Amino acid sequence: MNQMPRIGLVVNILIATIVLTLLAAPAGAEITVKNNQADWLALTSGVLTIDFEDLAPNYAPFYIDYSSAEGVTLGGVNFMGVTGDASNYLRVVDPALGGNWNSGDFLMGGWEPGYIQATLPGEGSMAIAMDLMTNAAGRNVTVTLYNGNTELYSGAIATSALPTRTFVGFLSSDMPITSARFSAAGTFAEIDNFSISETPEPDSILFGLTGLAGLWLARRLRRR
Repeated sequence: MNQMPRIGLVVNILIATIVLTLLAAPAGAEITVKNNQADWLALTSGVLTIDFEDLAPNYAPFYIDYSSAEGVTLGGVNFMGVTGDASNYLRVVDPALGGNWNSGDFLMGGWEPGYIQATLPGEGSMAIAMDLMTNAAGRNVTVTLYNGNTELYSGAIATSALPTRTFVGFLSSDMPITSARFSAAGTFAEIDNFSISETPEPDSILFGLTGLAGLWLARRLRRR
């Protein structure tokens, strides 16, 4: 019996499924927030963490200054500090100067309406995470995520008092995060252990699985 019509039917069903999935996809990315590092790590892979260690001296003045329009690039991520008057302020600080966060060296900059901006390499990442602190313990840090000029998320994250850091991780549903901004009202925003993940985009997974399913069905039909 000729199986070609049945194979054509399967292919048409797969194409229709892909089209319907794309039409049903949300217009913008959905951002999931994780406050537990183990939960965030369980959903990511290929994680790169920038810990800022061995940059600031452990003697006076206990910091190294990157207050310029270029900022500093570490692990492919560019960090830049912007102040309210559009000048630049960014430092990697030794805990001997900035307080003991059980964190080692950390990045300090931004004073609302100023901010620290982290620009991710390439086309961005589907997941990022970091430890948050503030120069005045217990203040909120406003985190804003972007894909290009499109704002994906903005929210205030409450930080803990010394010596506890506040972990927060973000996962995007279908649009990579290309940059993130951090600011704190009435004090300096501080970040450490900035992490990005190589988690593949969901659309790529969907098309890959659909293609494999199509090949499997076609082989089964040919064998019959």
